[in-house]
Amino acid sequence: MDLAAFTRIDDFSWRIEPHGGMRVPGIVYADAGLLRDMDDKVYEQVTNVARLPGIVEASYAMPDAHWGYGFPIGGVAAFDPAEGGIVSAGGVGFDVSCGVRAMLTGLPVAKVNAVQRDLATVLFRHIPAGVGSTGRIRLDPQEMDTMLTGGAGWALRQGYGEAADLDRIEEHGTMAGARAEKLITGLSLDPPAPLLNQDMTVTVLGEDGCGTLSVDFGDGSPAVQLGNVSFNPVSALTLATADQLIANIEVKDYMVAIMREVLAIGRAVGVDADIDPEARIDMARHLGRFKTSMLQDLEAGKPLEIDGLLSGTLEVARKAGVAAPFTRSLAGLIRLRAQASGQCP
Repeated sequence: MDLAAFTRIDDFSWRIEPHGGMRVPGIVYADAGLLRDMDDKVYEQVTNVARLPGIVEASYAMPDAHWGYGFPIGGVAAFDPAEGGIVSAGGVGFDVSCGVRAMLTGLPVAKVNAVQRDLATVLFRHIPAGVGSTGRIRLDPQEMDTMLTGGAGWALRQGYGEAADLDRIEEHGTMAGARAEKLITGLSLDPPAPLLNQDMTVTVLGEDGCGTLSVDFGDGSPAVQLGNVSFNPVSALTLATADQLIANIEVKDYMVAIMREVLAIGRAVGVDADIDPEARIDMARHLGRFKTSMLQDLEAGKPLEIDGLLSGTLEVARKAGVAAPFTRSLAGLIRLRAQASGQCP
């Protein structure tokens, strides 16, 4: 971002002066280097949040801020309901297991402020978070399915929470029509695929095109994301936005071919995602004109995420004995592109 758009408060605080309907200023916490490297969308979204009704004091962004859904990821804002303030639990997006939740505690602000440091320490100690952390709950596969389809209602039946909590959760905490077999996570395949000696962990999200396949072979974490594995590298090669990629019939057919290879790889390791690549293309079409994250990284001079999307995919294909010529050609092209610009991870 352009530092000239900010008023410097100190070495780690930068102010966006109210303008164009902003009710409060924007405050970004970062040093000059971090701020300069942030996406311009962070500035846009911080100022957008500052326009919301009832916002108090400022629209904040933390040092890890990046482009989000409505708020920037890393955005923080408080709202006063007496001034028409809003509550937006989905403000930063709808990621699976994002961990964002608006929670009503019933505690007065003064009481929380008096113990906030101790409270934060206790919460951090008792709430599992981060890679490798575990909690008290242990579920077998059948119990896992019951939990996934039951949602917050399941948690309530286990003694976690109160009935009134469900009134404050969208869909009362249980999504109608939820199908546990479409979200299988943290479980070894039974029986294990004969081509592997190690346990596998498989994740498949959504029959409506969300489409994430993740396979852990013990010696790495290759991940295949049905849309990302095609849209991201192709957009970085062509410098085209998603709508432009879809509008070009040859390019669209190329991306569909890659998606079909990804689905074949999934089936080879025991996962049938039941996703139509054309439907996945339609999802992107409805989103209109946007730049993929890899194209944004390319333009910003950042390393391109090739291994997570393509190298991992091809490693799964190799171990599964699945031919993936379109995916392989794309991997070679984008790697050469990254090498030419010094953006290999």
